[in-house]
Amino acid sequence: TVRALNSLNVQLEGGEAPVFADGNAIADYATEAVETLAAAGILAGTDGMFAPADNLTREQAAKVLCMIRKELTK
Repeated sequence: TVRALNSLNVQLEGGEAPVFADGNAIADYATEAVETLAAAGILAGTDGMFAPADNLTREQAAKVLCMIRKELTK
C-alpha cells in the first residue's frame, strides 16, 4: 500500500506510530510500511496488538480502503 501510494506521489502524513505489543512479530521487510500506515491512521491494530499473522476482517479491510481513498482525494 505504501509503495502504491508513493508511486502516485501520495505522501502519507501522520504523527508518531503506535507501539504494538506484538511488534516483534511483524516481518522485518514490513516494519517500516506498517509504521508509516499506522502513523497515518490507516492501520490501527486492536487492543495494542497488530496481529500480523491474523486475517483482516471485512470491517478492517473496508476501513483501510476508505482511509486510502481519503489520502487519494486530499
